[in-house]
Amino acid sequence: MMKKKILALAIGSILSAGVQAALTDIVITEYVEGSSYNKAIELTNFGDDDFTFPSNIGITKQTNGTKGSWSTLENLEGIKILAGQTLVLVDKNTKSAAVRAAVTENGGTPVISGTFGNGDDVHALADITVPGSPILLDVVGVVDGGKGKKWGEDITLRRRLLTGE
Repeated sequence: MMKKKILALAIGSILSAGVQAALTDIVITEYVEGSSYNKAIELTNFGDDDFTFPSNIGITKQTNGTKGSWSTLENLEGIKILAGQTLVLVDKNTKSAAVRAAVTENGGTPVISGTFGNGDDVHALADITVPGSPILLDVVGVVDGGKGKKWGEDITLRRRLLTGE
């Protein structure tokens, strides 16, 4: 019972910080891992207020699902995501103007990001204050899953959100 109380206090203290309170409304809602550089991550702001990312929040990647191999893919500092809107990070090597246009036409804001990798990399919205040891806030992938676990190769994953109480 004591461990549960300590964990609850730890989680509560993290979530009660000023930037964290609004950050809880930001969720990874789509992950696209296609051939070549056709890769993207969509973030959605489900809050009632716009959110501007502070310097310590970004997208981090665990290469090949290998334990301890985290690196910052994109620092989101200064990027604003409007209330109820999406932000789509597109691989910087994507040559497709159609991909970028589709993001914009569907109300998203495209951000050209670092190289995403392949289907066994884990991606997370994270506190990147310590880049090699990020605090994971939302994750897509199998953390510490190991090389060769192609959980997300040539696939589009969309988070299904349930409504109600």
